[in-house]
Amino acid sequence: MNEDLIDAFLEYLVSERSAPDNTIAAYANDLRSFSAWMSDRDLDYRRITTAHLREFTSQGKHSGLKTTSINRRLTAIRQFFRFLLQEELVDSDPTRDLARARSTAYLPEVLSIDEVDRLLGAPDCSTPLGLRDKAMLELLYATGLRVSELVGLKLQNLNLHVGYLMTRGKGGKERLVPLGESALARVNDYLSLSRPQLVRKAVDVLFCSNRGAAMTRQ
Repeated sequence: MNEDLIDAFLEYLVSERSAPDNTIAAYANDLRSFSAWMSDRDLDYRRITTAHLREFTSQGKHSGLKTTSINRRLTAIRQFFRFLLQEELVDSDPTRDLARARSTAYLPEVLSIDEVDRLLGAPDCSTPLGLRDKAMLELLYATGLRVSELVGLKLQNLNLHVGYLMTRGKGGKERLVPLGESALARVNDYLSLSRPQLVRKAVDVLFCSNRGAAMTRQ
């Protein structure tokens, strides 16, 4: 019965909701995982409670599923029970009071002053790569460049005498970005002391990899 109801729901998504193929495939996979879990416990959809769903969610966490995957499962189950309720195949919706899974940690929106200081002080400036990394971090901090813009900078993009650089952002739009004294000093250190040791062939990029070539954003 469970599999027949899943098939009916997927057909409904296609015919009535015009759901895209990737959504159909994801819902099918998630609901069949849920169906297998129910079968192991001799349950069907008419007997599912909110407590059962919390147990299913907890099992996903313990098996190593990411929070995004768990929430995708819950979305599929919610939509499915709404369909069953609409078709009068169940009397109530056990997902109504079910909260989304929450991540255990969140990335900070901004760094504290102490975190910024530790980040800028991390490179070992006694090495060519350390000088390079220091200059890169100082430029990122001073200008707000995206990493892709930073690694794409060329020597001709810099005007160290005036204190600015030119970059090309999204949509190919060029803009001039002023540099602070600290960033200027670190870039000058890199150009005079580090870059000549890293470059092994003629390249016009500002920042070179340890092999003397252009760097990628990764």
